Amino acid sequence: MKNSYFKDNMYYIYNGELYRRNDLGNIYFGYAGKVFGYDDTFLTGGAGLFQIYSGTSEWKYISTYFDDPRDFAMIQVGINIYKKSRK
Repeated sequence: MKNSYFKDNMYYIYNGELYRRNDLGNIYFGYAGKVFGYDDTFLTGGAGLFQIYSGTSEWKYISTYFDDPRDFAMIQVGINIYKKSRK
């Protein structure tokens, strides 16, 4: 069976918004984290801690707990999808 991979330039549309391939993982992280009962700050802060650990963070990302701002925003999208689904 042939392996299938996402292409780097692949985009998706959800609710009229355009998302990149790697956005999906961050959205899922935020959503799944909420399903398992984690606090919003734990999820976004934990992602930032991982970026620091990985050596990929920058001081200019302090307002997003040192996570890439787009990644931070996509985690928040996942959190918000979860919260809307619970109403």
